[in-house]
Amino acid sequence: MPSFDQQILDYVSRPGYEPQKIKSLAKNLGVTKKKMSQFEAALDGLKDAGQLRISKGGRVQKSAPAGTVLGIIRKISSGAAFLIPHEPRPAGLEGDVYIDQADLLDAQNGDEAMVRLISGRRTGPGRAGKVVDVLERATNVFVGTYFEEDDAGWVEIDGTDFNQPISVGDPGAKGARPDDKVVIEMLRFPTLRQPGEAVLTKVLGPRGEPGVDTQMIIHEFGLPFEYPED
Repeated sequence: MPSFDQQILDYVSRPGYEPQKIKSLAKNLGVTKKKMSQFEAALDGLKDAGQLRISKGGRVQKSAPAGTVLGIIRKISSGAAFLIPHEPRPAGLEGDVYIDQADLLDAQNGDEAMVRLISGRRTGPGRAGKVVDVLERATNVFVGTYFEEDDAGWVEIDGTDFNQPISVGDPGAKGARPDDKVVIEMLRFPTLRQPGEAVLTKVLGPRGEPGVDTQMIIHEFGLPFEYPED
């Protein structure tokens, strides 16, 4: 049987692999409790050797191929973005990586992404790049204002990250009424060429109604609904 090192590398190198938590990866590889310490030691060794990395969400990822860099997306008002590279950075890379809006794919603010470095297309110091893969979403749950247009339901997401409304399908879903604050789960993130699509998961009610503003904050920031007693 191949070593844990090889099993792990083979698994995370498969086409379509999506970063997994350590426990999920161990389960998928059939690691027993008795062998868990060996498995974790193999993970640590691969990480120290630069062949794997653990994401900010605790998921196992293969290290970035040559010519690419991993980091966190930070969008700016123009629609473009910067990638804040993870440490340690690739040799010779200084500063953040500029990404034109046309090169963002469906990456959103706070997402962890893999970016391929490219030449040109930026004035001043630093490098430019193109998103080649979104590794981990900051969130897929958003709060916004519901409205109806052209016999369809739409949501204008709060904040400035999305400059176009998101389709939520048939009007009146979950009993939503125009101007209600609602919670949506993104099914397809928007790109420069394709609109986003979401499902409406909860109607909070008109803004200003008792409890609505609190619920907006809870859902927007992923806060617990109930706090433990002291």
